[in-house]
Amino acid sequence: MSPLPVRLAAAALAVAAAAALARTAGERVPTFHREVERILQRNCQACHREGDVGPMPLVEWSDAAAWADDIAGETAARRMPPWKPDRGHGEFVGERRLTEREIDVLARWAAAGAPRGDPADAPKPLTLADGWAAGTPDAVLAYGEPFTPSGTSDVYRCFPVPTDFGEDRWVRAVDIRPGDPSTVHHVILFVDPAGASLLADAAEEGPGYACFGDAGVPVIGALGAWAPGARPFSLDGSTGIRLPAGATVVVQIHYHPHHGAGPDLTQVGLHFHDAPPAEDLLIVPVGRDDFLIPAGDPAHAVESEWVLPEGFGVTVRTVAPHMHRLGRSMSVDAHLPDGTVRSLVRISDWDFDWQSNYVLLRPAPLPGGTRVAVRAVYDNSAANPSNPSSPPVAVGYGESTTDEMGWAFLGVTLGAEGPPPRAPGVRSISVDRRGRLSVRGRGVRRGALLEIDGVPVPDARGGRTLRSAAAWRDLAPGGEAVEVALRNPDGHRSLPVVFVPLPE
Repeated sequence: MSPLPVRLAAAALAVAAAAALARTAGERVPTFHREVERILQRNCQACHREGDVGPMPLVEWSDAAAWADDIAGETAARRMPPWKPDRGHGEFVGERRLTEREIDVLARWAAAGAPRGDPADAPKPLTLADGWAAGTPDAVLAYGEPFTPSGTSDVYRCFPVPTDFGEDRWVRAVDIRPGDPSTVHHVILFVDPAGASLLADAAEEGPGYACFGDAGVPVIGALGAWAPGARPFSLDGSTGIRLPAGATVVVQIHYHPHHGAGPDLTQVGLHFHDAPPAEDLLIVPVGRDDFLIPAGDPAHAVESEWVLPEGFGVTVRTVAPHMHRLGRSMSVDAHLPDGTVRSLVRISDWDFDWQSNYVLLRPAPLPGGTRVAVRAVYDNSAANPSNPSSPPVAVGYGESTTDEMGWAFLGVTLGAEGPPPRAPGVRSISVDRRGRLSVRGRGVRRGALLEIDGVPVPDARGGRTLRSAAAWRDLAPGGEAVEVALRNPDGHRSLPVVFVPLPE
């Protein structure tokens, strides 16, 4: 190449670089109080606060500034906020994904040295109702005294908690708060209608009684569950879990204790429907317990299935994948009789510390003859940093953390009719610069209502996007979780979406 084109090319690059530098210099440097704190409130502080699952608080400037580079790196890699389902494999209520703009703001803030900014720019602190992620429960259940697991081996303990409800209650949301998250491996709630668990408790010394795998007494089903990283979910008004009058809730806890483990008093917050829903939610586990993962195998697959009998349809409303430390990926696919394949969920980058029960944005009706296929892949090699054994050993099914599982827990209702085709759906919720609540939906009919916690917002107007200028604040105090839904004039209602508005 001749010298002239080389000089021209170099000059062009210099001009482009100068223009990019000028654009960067012209951008306002983000500060913690003006931009970053609001992003953390919307996406991070529900977990990253004292006493919750986040490993460090991100509430004060000093908290966040110490982790600024990590915040920028983790959000750029989309590891935080933790949302494990792959794109294109199911849509779920309350997806936690940062926008490109939010990621850019965090990156520029970290690059500028994490400036604090003017405290006068700070929003009001985010507050959660008594620390409950889903708002103040209608009822809080807890055993009468704490339990301290001894030693370092796995412990399974059941704690029966009687209820005094004089009539059946219908549960729409369950919020479980482990007393010692560093020791609690998982929690499962069973419904004991006859109180047999109270007799088992009385027959054994100390708080609760030993149990393994289940409640150890006759039960009529599960009420809810918790695993590391799980956040509470809410069912819409058409679906609930029945809790019979006078039933006992058995809180089964799997402890993975360590030296210095403290006392645990796990609490259960229950939220009820105001009226009996049309359908009961049933939990169907899909998996197997007859597998062995060879030592050193980096990609051992275990497949299982559930085939619906002919003439017996269900509608899948929730899906909760569950594996342990060797988990690498899991997919749950529904193969319909007509040859259609619907992906219910796929997680390609499994993380034991971030498990959840995902509520389908559009419930999946499955007719009789459908085959639900679960494929779990495990990494039992020395290269897996989560492998609890060094060197690796063969691992089979079991309840211990060092054993493995591969379950997909499906929350279903009977019948495959699914939601009405005219039911609307909530696409997004935001508050604009004028302080108006803006709810964008799909399938919204003329005259649709905007509801907060089931109460219509009187001044909400609009077409596909409904906006409320002021009345919404009366129903949604800042910092408290509420449920936002859309209802068409024909009565069809969307699934509710949990929204936490920032304080004014």
